[in-house]
Amino acid sequence: MAYQREIRESVANTNRDPHLLFSQVGRALGLIPEARVREAFLSIWVRHYPAEANAIASKFFSMIPRESPSVSMARMPAPSA
Repeated sequence: MAYQREIRESVANTNRDPHLLFSQVGRALGLIPEARVREAFLSIWVRHYPAEANAIASKFFSMIPRESPSVSMARMPAPSA
């Protein structure tokens, strides 16, 4: 507990943004990375709010490369040595 308190106080003294506080404390304690937690929350949100997620994502669909006769997203075989 003293170690956790020390980390908490150290991070609180160097940063006042609550979003970064949790990230920095978690990193210092060796917990799950912030990016992984963010991905999990986003994944859950998308599952529960599919209409809203599609409304946001549909604005980007035209920018995503698609497969065509001249462009393939398939894996290319490794070059021969």
